[in-house]
Amino acid sequence: MKHFLRLVGYECRKAFGNPGIVLFLAALLALNGWKIQDQYHRATGAFDPYKQQYQETYATYSGTITAEKAQKIMTIYRPLDEKLRNMQLKSEYDPNAYTYSEATDEQFFGMLFVYEMQYDYYYRNNAISIVENARTLAQSPNVSAYIARENTRIAWDFSGRSIPNFTDTRGSHVLLNYDYSTMLALLMCIFGLCGVFVREQESEMSMLLPTTRYGTGATVAAKLTAAVLFLLGIGILFVLIYIIRSHLTVDRIIGINLIGTLVVIAISILTYLLGEDYLADIAVVYVVLSFIAVAMLCRIYINLYDRRKEETQDDR
Repeated sequence: MKHFLRLVGYECRKAFGNPGIVLFLAALLALNGWKIQDQYHRATGAFDPYKQQYQETYATYSGTITAEKAQKIMTIYRPLDEKLRNMQLKSEYDPNAYTYSEATDEQFFGMLFVYEMQYDYYYRNNAISIVENARTLAQSPNVSAYIARENTRIAWDFSGRSIPNFTDTRGSHVLLNYDYSTMLALLMCIFGLCGVFVREQESEMSMLLPTTRYGTGATVAAKLTAAVLFLLGIGILFVLIYIIRSHLTVDRIIGINLIGTLVVIAISILTYLLGEDYLADIAVVYVVLSFIAVAMLCRIYINLYDRRKEETQDDR
């Protein structure tokens, strides 16, 4: 077993430690990073000439949203909005404008501050309205049990929600909404595995390996083990990304359970290849622990749901 594990480590270093493969995978990740930056630039690029003005204004209005801040920025924005509604907004250069002209001022304050602050400021009231409508629909005798449960869940999800602070979340929105394409995962797997079974042919060692002690079945098993471990590692990486990007607790629990499944698969493969019975015991124990962990998370989530439901009923 010790020799086999050493052989697996050697195959991993030989196949995946190749500078060319590492550089290519790094290039793929860098390409996705560039694409994320490009999407962020498209979302914010229209105001690049006014970065200094944005930083100064953001320093004034960021943090806790207060009535004074809202009234102050509306004092600036309301006349511009009235001119826009009356079609009197000027697009020519104005030396008294905050940016370039009245038109750019209206877009600058409206898109970057007013709309976002209004959304954050009224979010609590909107959440209360959603909760009340969902409760009314859930308690209606004319709806099905499924609709009642769904609206009860909606009422619990939005109960007590609020956004007390105004922050710049444009970069976070771009990152969380970015779709890591399946082509990236496919290319990472292909270029990571393409050299597993061809190194010996390139170095003309394929005829010599069968004459060595660990050159036949053990080498093939080590190569397959290294390849499967690489694929499982890629799978775990993208499952972690899925967990981070998920908005629902149930999706995160599913992601955690999927990681446990991938780890059990890796242990099972090692059990078959190494012929070690104790690894099967470890896999069974890991399955039980993973099941208990997921069951506990679900139980905690259900208890929080029931507690929040009781609190909202007491409030009524």
